[in-house]
Amino acid sequence: MIPLLHITTLVCACFCFFVVRKLYLSYRESKDKNIGNFLKTFILIGIYFVSISLPGLVVSDPFWVQVIDVFTYIPLFLASGFLINIAFNLYHLSGKKYIFPFILTIIIITTTLSIIFFAPSESSSADGVFYYWL
Repeated sequence: MIPLLHITTLVCACFCFFVVRKLYLSYRESKDKNIGNFLKTFILIGIYFVSISLPGLVVSDPFWVQVIDVFTYIPLFLASGFLINIAFNLYHLSGKKYIFPFILTIIIITTTLSIIFFAPSESSSADGVFYYWL
């Protein structure tokens, strides 16, 4: 079976890294903090896309698929922290120094809970020509 979803995610990662290149060139010229935060956001989203496509393309063992799945959301949570930081910078809101440690705390809690409860990975079953995800 062709892992179409994982290949599509890898294409999205390539698109993100193309945007990263453009943002880096813009950041190098302007040195604006918001463009820098946006650059970090897209780098982390690109890392997320690469890590979410790994289980279908490289790893097929359900244990390692679940291990990778537990840690794939860390870059996504960090990216949301940088996006929130952009909003705080644009609207000149107070509390900028508290939001990123708060996001890091959420990352630690959710990753720890994912490791503790370690749910089994998705499995598929074939019924004729259709695949059902359980």
